[in-house]
Amino acid sequence: TTSVHDTPRDQTSQKSAAPSLENSLQEKKRDDMAGSSSGSRLVLSLSCPDDDKYLTEYHQLLRKQLEIYEFDPAPGERKSTAVGAVGVRCVHCAHLPLYKKRGDAQSYPSKLEYLYDAGLQIALLHLPNCEQADEQLQ
Repeated sequence: TTSVHDTPRDQTSQKSAAPSLENSLQEKKRDDMAGSSSGSRLVLSLSCPDDDKYLTEYHQLLRKQLEIYEFDPAPGERKSTAVGAVGVRCVHCAHLPLYKKRGDAQSYPSKLEYLYDAGLQIALLHLPNCEQADEQLQ
């Protein structure tokens, strides 16, 4: 007898209706990283053009407020986080030096599967009090 596990996967039939996190991340370069508390080698927006097809308005709005990035400290900055660590942060506070950010503006989850929880924590604790965000967002 054969099982589903014995059958080779057909790559075309494995496409999901909702975009995967990997597909939803859009790479962008930061021109204004000089003076930022956490310079970034790579910054990825969580928002993507197809979000309206798959997500609620709340989740679309939330994705627009967060970005994933690779930690790369500014010259002379204390390295309390490992260089290359993946973090999630508020897009409104990303340009601020660390000493001007609220402690809940960014997070470095220990595992990639904790990114959702880290983003939710920023949404619930940080965004309502974010001085950099538009008042309507708060």
